[in-house]
Amino acid sequence: MFRSLRSQLIISYLVIIMMTLCVVAFALLVILSRSPLQEEQVFQQLDAVRQANQALIQRTEDEQLFSVLDQIAEDNAGNNVRVLLLEGDSARDLFLEPARVAYDSGGTLQGEQLRVRLNIGFISGGQVQLNRRGRFTDENGDEWLFSTSTTGSLFADRSLNQVILIARPRRTGPLLEFLSYGLALPLMQAGCVGILVASAFAIIISSSVARPLRKTAYAANALAAGDYSVSAPESGPREVAEVGRAFNVMSNEIQKAQQTQRDFLANVSHELKTPLTSIQGFAQAILDGAAPDPTRPASIIYAEANRMKRLVHDLLDLARIESGNAPMRLEQMDMNALLKAIVDRFEIAARKKDISLNLVVQPVPQIMGDGDRLAQVFTNLIDNAIRHTPSHGMVTVSARPVNGGVQASVSDTGRGIPSEALERIFERFYQVDKSRKRAGRQGTGLGLTISKEIVEAHEGEIHVESGENQGTTFVVWLPASLDPVSQPAATTRRMSTPVQ
Repeated sequence: MFRSLRSQLIISYLVIIMMTLCVVAFALLVILSRSPLQEEQVFQQLDAVRQANQALIQRTEDEQLFSVLDQIAEDNAGNNVRVLLLEGDSARDLFLEPARVAYDSGGTLQGEQLRVRLNIGFISGGQVQLNRRGRFTDENGDEWLFSTSTTGSLFADRSLNQVILIARPRRTGPLLEFLSYGLALPLMQAGCVGILVASAFAIIISSSVARPLRKTAYAANALAAGDYSVSAPESGPREVAEVGRAFNVMSNEIQKAQQTQRDFLANVSHELKTPLTSIQGFAQAILDGAAPDPTRPASIIYAEANRMKRLVHDLLDLARIESGNAPMRLEQMDMNALLKAIVDRFEIAARKKDISLNLVVQPVPQIMGDGDRLAQVFTNLIDNAIRHTPSHGMVTVSARPVNGGVQASVSDTGRGIPSEALERIFERFYQVDKSRKRAGRQGTGLGLTISKEIVEAHEGEIHVESGENQGTTFVVWLPASLDPVSQPAATTRRMSTPVQ
């Protein structure tokens, strides 16, 4: 029960409320106990008792005085009032030296010596001016506040060597009683209201958090079972909504990965099925003697076997690059020299198709790269450009410095790529025109995918710009090396010219 979010929130709110109330009560207790108002309240109560009984005391004879003091103490016992009678040899001795306690309603100080903190104002004409208020400490160390008689001879028929004290302990008083009895109930009522409000807020907050989390958990279970139609809610507090959005993104990526895997298996099966069917058919024809000349079927079997070999090699190469297991021998290299060497290799192929192959480069910084892998990229791009460019067309290979790196592009004047195919051009086995056979061999549909992985492994970027009947341009950007190197001079060279 207490492991749920709602119960934990309610318990935490209750603990906070109770701790807050305890701190408030303790702070009020400390403030009131140290406040001068505390003593003032005690003195006012003692003054009231003294004034109410002063006339009675003045009329009382000495032999009846103790009985009157007993009655005063008994009448005010509920207020914790204590009555004392002090005696001394003289008024000066009474207040300057410890005085003898002739009477104590508490019974503990009677007959003892007691020094009271009471100042003498002056002595004049047989009268003593006294402070009406003072304090003393009893045998237990507790401090008492007291009120005495008014200015004059204390009582009309008594000598100046007697003083009656109306006392009360300092540690208890009306303010502390008010805290105990007057504030306890309001604090409890405030605590109850706070608990109800906190419980309501805890339920609302926990519901806003728990509800989308429960739905997200349901969506996760559905996703684990293979149901990709369920999505997590993107509502609730910001953090919970971010969890829902992250889950939906993950779900979409998993769905795409699953679809890519299914498409990959289907494409591999298709790409392998076609040459295997040809190999099986022509091999059966040779075995049955249906082929009068086995040379042609044998050549077809050999070509299809080579196609399967290329497909398997490309698949293994792609898998190594994607997994990061393909070794990259990075070294300082001149991009212009690499492009020139590749263009030189395609000069004869371009001449055969009557295509103008041009190399246009500017001074560019050197890069850190694997020469063989980058040569594989641009060999594939130039080969595609030549194969998809009609006679009398033109293929241009260029390089120039861009954004702290080298931008190399391969452009052709072919019929271009439809707009709906541009987003999928780098997918595995994707071919714009699957029915078209490349001259001399049929492609595996993995060349551009491998090229993209190689470029990204060099922390570069590759994209395509094309339109129908507008030609195609593949653009590759690679970061420059951090080491300063000399830059080659600008070159503009036509590597081959159309055959006249």
